[in-house]
Amino acid sequence: MVEYQKLTFQCRWTSQPKVPSFFGSYLRGQLGKHLWRASCALRRRRCNDCPLMDACAYGFLFETKTLEGQRQYGAINVRPHPFALELKGVPFHRLRKDQGFSFSIILFGRNQRYIPHIIYAAIKSGESGIGRETREGNGRFHVERIKAFDTVIYSRDTPQIEKSEKTKCLTLFQDEVSNPDEVFVRFQTPLRTKFNGKYTKTVPFHILIRTALRRIKALETWYGDGSMDHIDHKGLIEAAQGVATVEERLRWQEVPRFSHRQKAFMKLGGVVGYVRYRGATLKRFLPILNYVATAHFGKQTSFGLGWMELDVE
Repeated sequence: MVEYQKLTFQCRWTSQPKVPSFFGSYLRGQLGKHLWRASCALRRRRCNDCPLMDACAYGFLFETKTLEGQRQYGAINVRPHPFALELKGVPFHRLRKDQGFSFSIILFGRNQRYIPHIIYAAIKSGESGIGRETREGNGRFHVERIKAFDTVIYSRDTPQIEKSEKTKCLTLFQDEVSNPDEVFVRFQTPLRTKFNGKYTKTVPFHILIRTALRRIKALETWYGDGSMDHIDHKGLIEAAQGVATVEERLRWQEVPRFSHRQKAFMKLGGVVGYVRYRGATLKRFLPILNYVATAHFGKQTSFGLGWMELDVE
């Protein structure tokens, strides 16, 4: 079981944005920059060498960490980022000054102490702008309102941040449901995952479940109680191979990202679209699918990738 909190930022462009339809990497980059400026006390270039890393908002949220010899983590020995960015692609006709947009940050574990830092970084990102030609004044926005789930904790008119302790839980123990004939999965943002060492451009059900189980194990190991003993991984994968794909419409979508560390543009591609699955054992997989529909899964979830919506039929 993993506790989480979801912050939703309602924003409005105050100048013309020059960003692609899906601008998660641009937004994440600015959030990280302003979080570092607000949090870093020693101004070191390498966070992993900093004695304050675990107490620093930037170090904890944006830097991964490997622990050795302290606990048996198995394959999950690198801490995943404790948040996922949720942002839908915006039609180009809505990428204009005075148009509204929203995004969410899903924060895993009991890390509410960093919420003021995240809000400050989002406000400063809007002031400085995101995307291309920000020095010319493009890509700026106002954060007009922020909700923690359904509760407003910040408004631009009254900028005091309200404290919110409310959390929900990601769990594989869910209420009894009837066995569906089909499940319909839509990848709202690119799902970036590998099978046999190669990025996959199709998503058979067993690859969907393998990817979901890796994500769940990572989150439960680092931000939950770590218990996965009740999960029959081998049995689930074998059963997943018996679920058929009856309809699939996927395409590969590249997400550009400029890496300041490597001083180069990178492509974070994945599949978007939808798949319909049919099988006699789908009920068994619903807790897994519901879990990752909230948590997101695959690679680069902190950039906004891996957002899936699920419909049971």
